[in-house]
Amino acid sequence: MENRVCFSPNGRNRTHEVVSALLHAANGTTLVFENGVYDFYADGAYHGYFFPGCNRNGDKQVIFPLLHRNNITIDGGGAKFLFHDRVFPLIMQDCENVILRNFSVDFSFPRCLEGTVSAVDEDGFFLQMDLAQSGCHVNEHGNMVIRAGSEQFSSSERRFFLEQRDWHCFLSVGDIYYENVNPPAAVVYCDAQEQNDGIRFCYREGSEKVHFTVGKRLMISYDELRENDVIFMERCKDTAIQNVRIFHGAGMGIVGQCCEDLTLDHYVVDPGDDGLYATTADAILLTNFSGTVKMEHCRVDRSVDDAISIHGFYTRVDTVTDRCKAAVRMMHLSQAGTNPYFPGDKLVISDGETMCYRGCVTVKRTFIRDDPALIYLETEEVLDGLLRPGDILENPDRTPEVLIRNCTFRNFPAIRLSSAKKTVFENNTVEHCNAVLINDLVRYWSVSGCVRDVTIRNNTFSDMGTGICILSERPPESDIRHRNIRMTGNLFRNCGIGIDASDTDHLTLLKNRFENVRTSCRMTQCTDVVSDETMTT
Repeated sequence: MENRVCFSPNGRNRTHEVVSALLHAANGTTLVFENGVYDFYADGAYHGYFFPGCNRNGDKQVIFPLLHRNNITIDGGGAKFLFHDRVFPLIMQDCENVILRNFSVDFSFPRCLEGTVSAVDEDGFFLQMDLAQSGCHVNEHGNMVIRAGSEQFSSSERRFFLEQRDWHCFLSVGDIYYENVNPPAAVVYCDAQEQNDGIRFCYREGSEKVHFTVGKRLMISYDELRENDVIFMERCKDTAIQNVRIFHGAGMGIVGQCCEDLTLDHYVVDPGDDGLYATTADAILLTNFSGTVKMEHCRVDRSVDDAISIHGFYTRVDTVTDRCKAAVRMMHLSQAGTNPYFPGDKLVISDGETMCYRGCVTVKRTFIRDDPALIYLETEEVLDGLLRPGDILENPDRTPEVLIRNCTFRNFPAIRLSSAKKTVFENNTVEHCNAVLINDLVRYWSVSGCVRDVTIRNNTFSDMGTGICILSERPPESDIRHRNIRMTGNLFRNCGIGIDASDTDHLTLLKNRFENVRTSCRMTQCTDVVSDETMTT
């Protein structure tokens, strides 16, 4: 018999009840919520240390902790889950057959600041905003001070992120005690001056200058470190997310790593009305998945970072410590704490200098000790002459088969499809973004992405810089390349470039249509091309 735990709205903090119900839930339990608003505060939250990939690891205050549970259903019944502090709404770890359905997620306070750029000059810029409503003021050191839920912090502690649809940068305000090391965008150093109708930002010496458009709205994200996402799942199997909507959330909507089989049906990330953003990072980030990822009838509108990103992680060999043992390092700091290798995995070796294929090794055992970025690896094979310091490892078999169809994506930077397994992207609408990307980023982000079987068909791409972009950061002489990509029956409208493809073998482009597109197709270092289009090389 199904075990049901029922909730009805009452206007009080429900955190303790939900945490207790989930920590004591027997396998097979369903949490059932009557339609209404449910309030959640940090008081009573579950505390645990977690490592969401590409996000800051640390102690998280979790409202819905799903840990080592099977056959659990959370049925919101149309309820709105409203969070009043900087908490982590839901974390799943080592679970199987979990269903999340029929609820929405929102916060009672802004997860970033919004304003209008009213002036830009040689000395700085002015942001018009309602300071009282935003929970922001400026202190005597020229720092911005933010109140978010029950927490207060200033720009001395963290780098902010500024985003306007035509330009973005990082913002360091006032006196700071952190370092801006190798940031992926320009950093603007300035002091803040509070005025009646907003904040004046005055450049410090040597600062980058902003390129914002006067009169347009601007977002300032103070959760650029991505300390709290909405849903994080790790080492879970057979997860279904159905009819779930995120109105606002800091960080990412869904972060999943080392999971198997995920279904998203009517998953929506959309702030509604005239909201400037829904999530302040990716709507969906899935790394080192296996099995299948199926996404249908979903919508993403106004995520500050990518709508979807599916890929694996690269590691670099640090030392070979024994005949069958090595220490390998996660190549990007944000990935520390993630162990993407499991017994039986076949790891592909790339030469650290040429980036060419050098062989494979089979994982026997792995573990992390003191350094969260360092993975100790034991292999079935003898490593003498096979693995050397500086070599690159990837795990293409731990990527999923992907089906994304009948979805709508608007207003975000990119969609990244980088699974080595079969990928089908069909009957979707993509508007107002940079590109749908197939990319192998072995350098800065250190995420694997050489594809082997991709079909992109019958989609509409509108008002984009590039409709579809295929690229690789490996050198041209590398023998690890994209292959078997088919693009058929797509419509490209109002794009700078329709299709921009490089470093691909076995490329097919047939029956695509181009309306008001400056360059329909451009190719670089592609082989075995079948096309009915005129190409620019």
